[in-house]
Amino acid sequence: MTRRPRIDLRAEDGFTIVELLTAMVIGAIVLFATLTVLDTTISLTTRVNTRVDTLQRGRNAMDLMIRDLRSQNCVNVLTNAATGATSMGTVNPGDVLPAAITIQSVTIVLTVVPILAVYPFIQRYFVTGVMLGAVKG
Repeated sequence: MTRRPRIDLRAEDGFTIVELLTAMVIGAIVLFATLTVLDTTISLTTRVNTRVDTLQRGRNAMDLMIRDLRSQNCVNVLTNAATGATSMGTVNPGDVLPAAITIQSVTIVLTVVPILAVYPFIQRYFVTGVMLGAVKG
């Protein structure tokens, strides 16, 4: 009769149930932290993309206004100072603008001058806001 070899349970390599549970808990914590970071990154990316899109649309509008202002052409109803005749066309040196356009121009100047006067004093807050919203990459 042959004897079965005796199995020594203490000699077997492997993990105990406590070690397995500890590894699973640590893995779950790491996985949860990674998914939280991923979720936060996705939501912040959406917010940053919205801000960048808004800033880009603002830049495009400013570029359009600057281009129109630099073109030195103002198409409106004009009154010629010499003849008194009105016409549609570009502003020439001898033309007089109607009162509505003059009032509009004065209103624009009176609106922009206080902004330009106050901006140097509050510029640091704008710079701080831009730096906080900046995308580095």
